[in-house]
Amino acid sequence: MAATNSTKSRRKEEVKLLQNKILDAALQLATKEGWAGVTIRKIAKIIRYSPPAIYRYFDSKDDIMIALYRRALQTFKSYVYQEAEVPNLREGMVIGAEKYWNFGFENPELYELLFTIHTPHFKEEKDIEEGKNMFMEGLRMIEAINPTLDFAKQHDMLANYLSLMHGFVHLALCNKLYTYEGGAPDAKEAMLRAVRRFVQTI
Repeated sequence: MAATNSTKSRRKEEVKLLQNKILDAALQLATKEGWAGVTIRKIAKIIRYSPPAIYRYFDSKDDIMIALYRRALQTFKSYVYQEAEVPNLREGMVIGAEKYWNFGFENPELYELLFTIHTPHFKEEKDIEEGKNMFMEGLRMIEAINPTLDFAKQHDMLANYLSLMHGFVHLALCNKLYTYEGGAPDAKEAMLRAVRRFVQTI
């Protein structure tokens, strides 16, 4: 029995390693060719497997994209939930914007997958719920800053905050956010200034 359990455990580890190898190859392709360039055939070529072998671990390209979406979400959460000294909630939103920026520029392909391109329909409700839970945390923060706001205004404030950050990061990643000095550092400072102005309106 022990030997059987050991074999099963080893098999699970091997499957996980191969799945991660496939996901890493897909991310490598996305970095080089964009997400439109990710195909099962190209993934198989990178990892030196036959295309049918890929289907032993993922049913389709959509399944690979969903797995990478989950990886992107977990990576994003690791940035957002990094501990930081927060003097007050408004400044906490500014710090949150900086973390959002850092995630985007340190993981541009995952950022695009998470926030820019259309992703396949999710197979499990938990994939939708994680995003909803993070949004609700944001609403609670807005409410804590200004308890007089009704739900609609809280929602609008949070949507404006998220849209402000996404607009800056997306334009900067595309090299379409022009500043006097140019470059991402100036664009980041411009975003943080804009967020500081915005949070004072809450």
